[in-house]
Formats: sequence, structure tokens, C-alpha cells
Amino acid sequence: MNKTVTIVLAVVLMVIVMTISVILFFTGAAAREKWEFQEVWTAYFPEAESMKIIDLTGDKVRDVFLQSQSEVAILDARGQKIWSGTCQSPATTMGDFNGDGTDDFVVIYQPSGESVTATAYTGQGQELWTRALPNFGDPSRAISVDFQGDKVREMVAGDMNGHLVCLSSQGEVLWEYDLPNPTSMADAYVRGLDDVSLAGTMAVAAANYAGQVVLLDGQGQPLWGPEGLPERLRRLRAYDLDGDGNSEVIIGGERGSVWALDGNDGQRLWSQAIGQRVQEIRDVEIDGDPATTEIAVGGKAGTLVVYNHQGQRLIIASPGGKVNEISTVDLDDDGRDEILAGNNEGKLVIYDHQGYSIQSKDFTGGITRLDAGKLSDEDQFVVAAGGKVSLLQMELAKAPFWYNTLVAGFIACLAIAAGAWAIT
Repeated sequence: MNKTVTIVLAVVLMVIVMTISVILFFTGAAAREKWEFQEVWTAYFPEAESMKIIDLTGDKVRDVFLQSQSEVAILDARGQKIWSGTCQSPATTMGDFNGDGTDDFVVIYQPSGESVTATAYTGQGQELWTRALPNFGDPSRAISVDFQGDKVREMVAGDMNGHLVCLSSQGEVLWEYDLPNPTSMADAYVRGLDDVSLAGTMAVAAANYAGQVVLLDGQGQPLWGPEGLPERLRRLRAYDLDGDGNSEVIIGGERGSVWALDGNDGQRLWSQAIGQRVQEIRDVEIDGDPATTEIAVGGKAGTLVVYNHQGQRLIIASPGGKVNEISTVDLDDDGRDEILAGNNEGKLVIYDHQGYSIQSKDFTGGITRLDAGKLSDEDQFVVAAGGKVSLLQMELAKAPFWYNTLVAGFIACLAIAAGAWAIT
């Protein structure tokens, strides 16, 4: 081969290689960083049905509240059990019920041979009050709501018969309400319950499994509804999607429909369908605009979909299994959440704001609960799976400084130059 042609070809190849190397280096397409799971601690707790990272002891350090079908417990930041109590099939909620600025919790269950009872405790397990609820059936849901705006919470609970009761912060019965009786009593139980903000005034949205939704004010009077949905209800959440100070009520259906209802009048703002039963709905922030809120929807057939506040689909991913749990954590502090999705097969997948999987981990047993928040460090989250509760955090593993595409391109150019020299 002609010497000049060989040199020209070598130079062209080196230019192409270095151009690609520079593009990959500055776009981050060949990143030198990788997120890795680090286990902080693991504690035994079977089949958690409710879990929240929250400061219940008032020491400015968050704890982990846990509830199963037979136990309620509080773990400290090191995973040590600091309080527990046994009860069958309870419903629980948290909030400040005594006005001391620290959250307390309420347990609703039926002691053997007695009527259903609601008992409020401090985080140290000290009883604040107890109230027998003779008109109340087996509990299904409970939330705390500050109806009065006095920074002290009232409590609203729903039972398996579609009955609602509201207790004051001292445990007095304020009002009761019955959702309409559906055709089948198997559909009567309170499936959805969440607090709704209407320009600073609080209300509560409630729905039975049949899909009958109502919004009640602080006196238990309907503001709108009961509205019937065309399919059974799987999830009800309330988030202020557009940042106007009023919550939208988000509904997920048995056949995969997702509706956003106006919190003021119950009118449908938008609807979508994910093509499978809705398993979970959570709020996320992935578009970089904190003035609006996006929602992530998990499905029975393993799909994760994120919609913006107008109902437009932003990302779709496939964690697999049944997507039972969704949570968020901002790993890189860019103002956009990474999304944690856990399924019934024990798989946890973390997605970036574009829907790309950045890491995954398998657990023994299905994931029943996820929650994120700082315990002993930043970017931590708790996973309940397979009879255990684990605190995890993500660590950013970085390759050596010389491990990048520029160095690789330079080495490739040296090889090209050496080959060209050998030929000529």
C-alpha cells in the first residue's frame, strides 16, 4: 500500500476514534460511575402491611413504624425494636394527637370478646386515649387529618362494611358516615381513604371497593358524591398535581383505568389506561419543575407508568411481576427523583427520571412495602420483603480517573499509529 495513503487512513481513523471518545466522554454515555446497594441493617418483621419512616420519639431522629396482621412495632435508626404490641388485623395511622409537635399513632383493632377499639399512643408506647367503637366493623383503613387547622390531628377510619367514623384528637366521636351499599357486600369495604386540601381547608376522600367515591368535610358532610365509577377501585390518592393549592383525587381501577378528579367538585380532569389492574399509585418529581407533581402507577402485569399533571405519559418501564410498591429518592440531588419499584417476586428496580434502569436487587419473598427517607444517612430507604425489613442506601462507585473514553481513544490512536508505522 502507498505510504501516503496509509498515513492518511491512519490519521482519519485516529480523528474518528478521538471524536467518538470525546462525544462519549462529555455526554456521559460511557459513565465511569455506578450506583451500588449498601445494606445498613436488617431486622425481622413478618409481612409488613404498613411502614413509614417518621420521628415518633421526638428526638429529631427518624424511626421506622411497622404494622402487620398481628403486630405493631417501632424500630429506631439502628433497626432495634423500641416498642411493639400485638393485635389482630389492625388498621393504623400516625399524626400529632396531643399537640406536642411529635407524631403519635393510633391502632384500631378488635380485642378478643370486645367491640372494635381505637387507641392512641405516643412513640414511647404511652397510651393517650382509648375509644370503643361499637358500631364499627373490622377495620380496613385509617388516616389522620387536621380538619381544624390547629396542628392537632383528627382521625378518620373505615371498616369492611363501608362505615366511616371520625374521632377528635382526644378520641371523642365527631361524626359517622356510611358509603352507599353496593350490589354485593363483598364490594362494600372502604378501599380508599386520603386527606384532600382545598385551598387550605382539609377534607377526606373515601371510596369503597365497588368504586363509589365521596368527599367529606370536617363535619362529615358530603362536598360531592358519592360518585360511581365504571369499574372497581384499587387505589385512591390525593395530590396537588398542578400546584394551585387544591388536591386532585387520583383513582386507579380494577381494569387499569387511571382518573384524576377535581378535588373541588369531583369532575373528571383526565383519564388514562395502563392495560392491567392498578396495584399502586404514588407521587413523584421527575420533570424538574417542583411546582407540579407527577404520578407513578404500578400494574398487576409488571408495568410502571408515569404521568404528568395533565395526564400525559412521560415514561413507561417494566419491573415485572406485580408492582406492589413505589417510592422515590433523589440520589444525585438534581431535583428529579429516581423511582423505586418493588414487585411481588422480590425484585427492586431503581429508574432514573427518563425511565432507564440504573440498578436492581432481588430479595427473598415479595416486596410488601417501600419507604424512603433519612435515618442514619442521606438517600436511604426501607424495604419490607420476605419477613424482614432492611435499611439500604445507595453508594456511588467511581472508576479510576484514567478509566474513561478519552484515555481509551488515545490508546487506540497509539495502536493505529503503531500499525501504520509497521506497514510503512
